[in-house]
Amino acid sequence: MTDSNNTENRVRSYFKVKRNQILALRDLPVCEHSGLIGSHREELQRIYLKEILPKRFEIDRGMVYGPMGRSKESDIVIWDASNYPHLLMLDHSFFFSESVYCVLECKSNWNSDEFRDVLRKSEAVRNIISYFEPGFIDEIQMLKADVISLKEGIEHHGQLITSPHIGTAAIFLDGGQTFANNFLDHTDMKNIDDSWPDILLLLEPGYVVIKRYEADPGSIGGKGWLELYDVKEDSLLMFTSGLLSLLTEKIVQIETPLNIWKYTSELTKTLPIKTTEFRLSRPVPQTRTIWAHH
Repeated sequence: MTDSNNTENRVRSYFKVKRNQILALRDLPVCEHSGLIGSHREELQRIYLKEILPKRFEIDRGMVYGPMGRSKESDIVIWDASNYPHLLMLDHSFFFSESVYCVLECKSNWNSDEFRDVLRKSEAVRNIISYFEPGFIDEIQMLKADVISLKEGIEHHGQLITSPHIGTAAIFLDGGQTFANNFLDHTDMKNIDDSWPDILLLLEPGYVVIKRYEADPGSIGGKGWLELYDVKEDSLLMFTSGLLSLLTEKIVQIETPLNIWKYTSELTKTLPIKTTEFRLSRPVPQTRTIWAHH
């Protein structure tokens, strides 16, 4: 066995074992009370995320507030506790939108009512308007544009910056074996950009849906689409890789970001079983220099 095959097998085996552990622990007889069952479900996923996420990401429960708009009560809030405070209220924790990377919903069973709840909560997060100021990377991009302008003698009119939104994700532990047949049945196609989570995992059957965007170099628009993957036992690996990518979109990454998926050469050849383009309702995140036309 080559070293590369050994690496891939170890990575895949790790996430398969973790998936099986979560599925086994979900069935422990904790209590018949639905609220405690829900707490048990969320705690399983918090434990997993605390094991796998870098230390810079803190995991809590609460509500996200912006200057305009707020989220619903969220099962898991992944936020930056090193650089931002949060406020402990009587009935919940208050997180400032600038500090939050992703909001994740934890569900026990896949069904249309629970999925509509995910859509409702994801849309509330997407509707939060945060303060934005150009950061370190934006300054570097502007310096690069200035250098090109001096070298080529082409004037520019600054930059158009559309910051990444707060990420949203959802995990369903059970059910959804027929999900691939009708995964858009409970969806308003005009509202996918606003309400669909950025990454969705159905753990038991092994389905992952990823929402992707591509900017149009000539405008603030672009295109967006959903990719549905059937990766079975590798579903937790794909979800985790996608979640890490989603988190790093909002941070200044000096080191080369980790893409766990690239450690699995066989899986990188995996294609979505369905792809659905959706209508954009918001600008696509991007930083673009506005060059003068001559």
